[in-house]
Amino acid sequence: MDDKEFEKDMQYYDENRKKLIFGYPMDLPEMWVCQEPKTNKYSFGMELLLEFEDTQASIKLVKGALGAFTNWMVENGHDVNYRLDYWIVFRGGISLDRQYDTIEEAYAAFRVLALGYIINARDTAEAEIQNKKMADNIIFRYDTDIEKWRAYCEAPFEFELTDKNIVSLAEKVYMIIPAMEELVRACNRKADI
Repeated sequence: MDDKEFEKDMQYYDENRKKLIFGYPMDLPEMWVCQEPKTNKYSFGMELLLEFEDTQASIKLVKGALGAFTNWMVENGHDVNYRLDYWIVFRGGISLDRQYDTIEEAYAAFRVLALGYIINARDTAEAEIQNKKMADNIIFRYDTDIEKWRAYCEAPFEFELTDKNIVSLAEKVYMIIPAMEELVRACNRKADI
């Protein structure tokens, strides 16, 4: 490739490159809004290759992106009260792949997806927190008197299990947790009646 071809390729790239309108966080965006140079339509995207410690961390990222995007919209005089109509949501669809006519429409679509994810992921995050709290309360010890591993928990469930093999004991603990959770739920339902 000679210099003229290279310059021509670079000019084509510059003319056709999406223009970054907004990014969150600013240094290396994990959420962004771009504008197509030829059509002037908007699209948004999210980094999909992120790894999170837990669901709460992913909720925090989405909340942060939505909050930052909302602030940016207000600071730049854009309407954050724009609502998508029924047909756009259910017939046209909203997604990362779609292009929107206005920045307000792109914001409204992102808001719908972000709020939907946050609401849907809350239950998972709460279950993870409960499981972590419970797992923190389970103690595994080797009992030399009986030559077995012992697992016991005092809260939120009371149980004690033993086994010669720690892997088998861990499997028993894994199996008992859902049963104990169901017992607690059943007891709480009866107390409400």
